[in-house]
Amino acid sequence: MKKKLIIPIIIAIGLLTVAAVTLFYSFYIVEEVQVIDATARFTNATYLGFNVNIDKLSFGSLPADSPAYRNFFVSHSKSYPLHVKIKVEGNLTPYLLLSDKDFILYPNVTEKVGGTVLFPKYAEIGNYTAKITIQFSKNI
Repeated sequence: MKKKLIIPIIIAIGLLTVAAVTLFYSFYIVEEVQVIDATARFTNATYLGFNVNIDKLSFGSLPADSPAYRNFFVSHSKSYPLHVKIKVEGNLTPYLLLSDKDFILYPNVTEKVGGTVLFPKYAEIGNYTAKITIQFSKNI
């Protein structure tokens, strides 16, 4: 008799799990995704190089232990608040620190996000890149 109950119980648990996951993600709607390219060059020179390119977040050429700072601004035109999550991917990721990666952004508000790149002495000399993905989502 117990063997006959095991299969329906397993099916019920599976259905409840699927229902719970579906319900959870139904409250999370992605409104928009933006991607920003970020670049930096680690060099053994003793000077700083910079780039004023506005199409990407460029930190220029940096020697070891010399931080570079850049800001970007996040806003939206919706009439309701959005949840903003920022993710960084690429070989620049270990050296790039963002001031805020997860916040609620209200209408008519612009949030400044600061980026800092700092290469330690042991980093490999060369070019580093990353994709900064900014996800705007609506909570129902």
